[in-house]
Amino acid sequence: MRVGSHPDKSETDLNIQLFYHRIILIVYIPEVGGYFKDARKILETSIKSIKATIHNKAAITVINNGSCDEITNFLESLAKRKVLDKLVWYPTNKGKIDPLIAEVRSSYETLITISDFDVLFKSNWISEVEAIFSKIPSCGMVGHLPDPVKYKGFNSATLLSGLFSGRLKQVKQDFKNELSIFAQSINTTYEKYGKENILTYTKNGLETVVGAHHFSATMRRDYIWHVDTKPSLKKMAGNSEYHYVDKPVDRMGCLRLSPRYPVVYHMANTWESWMDAELERIQNGNKSIETSNMPPLKKSKIAVIPYVLRVKLESLFFRTSLEKLIQKMFF
Repeated sequence: MRVGSHPDKSETDLNIQLFYHRIILIVYIPEVGGYFKDARKILETSIKSIKATIHNKAAITVINNGSCDEITNFLESLAKRKVLDKLVWYPTNKGKIDPLIAEVRSSYETLITISDFDVLFKSNWISEVEAIFSKIPSCGMVGHLPDPVKYKGFNSATLLSGLFSGRLKQVKQDFKNELSIFAQSINTTYEKYGKENILTYTKNGLETVVGAHHFSATMRRDYIWHVDTKPSLKKMAGNSEYHYVDKPVDRMGCLRLSPRYPVVYHMANTWESWMDAELERIQNGNKSIETSNMPPLKKSKIAVIPYVLRVKLESLFFRTSLEKLIQKMFF
């Protein structure tokens, strides 16, 4: 039985703020000891760095992926204070990629950033990322940490487009500090990981680095139409991020790039004193302003080549003995 009329029926329109950039963090902290002893502080630092740097047309979603009560209560407090625009809660861990993809599908924003919660965002990150999408409309994914070795793998559209248009160039790698921190965060060293040169792609006066990490990256939402509709049913391993993030962007014929210099730090699971100093510097900096002209996505001309053939050409030119000849001849 119904008594009376629902009050919302008298007003049909919503008066809510609209965004064009959504940042989605996925959080799994099952305890606050052992491996996760610093996890809460790292999570807080990540969210503070995002909040201090984003413009008014960006919003934050956090996925609580089966975290312990302390973290759940902390995230709920952020949502109640409207630090977060959206909080999603799973009582049990649903794996990493499946909850992320579900949130991307449910988001309407043009740009979608997905990130681990152990990422510290620099003050210029969102402006640098959006500039790439604005000046290079064929870009479908921007990683936040350029990597000398990330040009190999799921970059057929980027490499072939750059090769045939003369936009590729080898330049000296000059961000050793950030790469050293990243190398340590993945249990290796700069000597084993860092390379002397990076491969760049330049268009409309903007120099970028070929390839993109997926631990913290921004995509055009359009890419989701090329993602498998079946769940991965994977926790963290199994290359699910390659198949649900990297490959779909390349398959649709769009570029995968990174800013010329790193715009994030990967903190990993251990707190270090430099993080406090860096966060303070970020919070004292200027907020970014929204991008006034975000052109629609435009696939690379190389997309007319069937994907299977593109991948074979990428492998031939950049994974065989021909690579050095290609570099000498073209860039």
